[in-house]
Amino acid sequence: MNTFKIYKDYKESGIEWLNKIPSEWNLIKLSRLIKIFGSIDVEESITEGYDYFKVDSLNYAEGLYVKESTSKVLSSKSPLEPNLILIPKRGAAIFTNKVKITSKPCYIDPNVMAIRTERVEIEYLAYYLLARRLEDIADVSTIPQINNKQINSIQLPIPTITEQKKISRFLKYKTKEIDSLINYKSKLIKLLEEKRQLMITKAVTKGLNPNVKMKDSGVEWIGEIPEHWECLKFKYSGKLINGYAFPSGDFTTSGVRVMKITNIQSMKIDWGDESFVDKVYYDKLPQFRVHKDDLVFALTRPIISSGIKAAIVNTEEKILLNQRNALYRSGNKIMSTWLYYIMLHKLFVQEFESYIDQTGQQPNISSADIENIKIPVPTLEEQHEIGSYLDNKSTVIDNVIEENKQLIEKLKEYRQSLIYEAVTGKIDVRDFEIEE
Repeated sequence: MNTFKIYKDYKESGIEWLNKIPSEWNLIKLSRLIKIFGSIDVEESITEGYDYFKVDSLNYAEGLYVKESTSKVLSSKSPLEPNLILIPKRGAAIFTNKVKITSKPCYIDPNVMAIRTERVEIEYLAYYLLARRLEDIADVSTIPQINNKQINSIQLPIPTITEQKKISRFLKYKTKEIDSLINYKSKLIKLLEEKRQLMITKAVTKGLNPNVKMKDSGVEWIGEIPEHWECLKFKYSGKLINGYAFPSGDFTTSGVRVMKITNIQSMKIDWGDESFVDKVYYDKLPQFRVHKDDLVFALTRPIISSGIKAAIVNTEEKILLNQRNALYRSGNKIMSTWLYYIMLHKLFVQEFESYIDQTGQQPNISSADIENIKIPVPTLEEQHEIGSYLDNKSTVIDNVIEENKQLIEKLKEYRQSLIYEAVTGKIDVRDFEIEE
């Protein structure tokens, strides 16, 4: 903010969110400036028709204007004319301030609200709605939703049309710079993730010695492996144990922790959803105890509909395994770190996912299917060597990825702050020169 000028005089707006605004600006309710449109009955069509915009189409990326929709529809009623501001009117999207402007005739989903204005510069209003916290005016008592009355009641600080256009031009220029940097960092993260995946893929199927003699593993997803390696089914290299069906009435708020489906995520354990049982269960059910270095799987329900959910347990805490999960305890041929990196191999993930039954209401994979998946198995000495190599290399890559993710979040926060400061008059951009 210190790099920009501020206005000479300010006045109180009387609105906490706005605080002070430039003295020459006015405050006008949107009800005097806009017209709101809802959805129109449509018939879905895959290859022809007008764009049909849903909430997912409104993500802020690459500027204010919404791109062509992959959904096309037909209707006996005329589409909405272009130059509309689209915002979500229902659901969690309200909390993310999705705002887009249309440039062509279109139809909209019932969860989207369309706003037309001819009395204020459209891009200025769109940026203001991006800056405004819509959840502050929405009804969030049940399903978050915004109605016409709530939008119409918004107070808009209004400079002259000339100044509105200058603010919009400034924000378009600055946010494009920020978005370009965000896109660059996102691409860098993707490249680093691909590099890590390639490194893991090569190491867990080919080893670290480029001169070793190879053989056909006989397993499609594995391909060739070093001649002295084995290929073993899970059931021949360890033990798979299904969880216990604890009576729902026996769950408590303290005691011995129970590992449920919601706790097993992609390569990590998440204790956000906590459940416990009386300590007596830990003595009664030793076969369902979860040990450090166990590999745990989610077996059913919608949580695996998006793919594999498995992780290595890294705690000594007393834990019991709930039903619809399984744990894999490696024997004397496999180290847990080796299994961990096998699980990160994208072709293994595809192999695992191919066994997920998607036909029922609850996606499911059986422990028998898991037991029959084959994996490459080098000597314990090589497993340790490869695991250490991947630990060191992955840590370096993961640190760079995390640094860039944090930078992206800071850039997004800066972009949001810049939009807020410009459309509320906290900075004066009238003399800002844009480099052509």
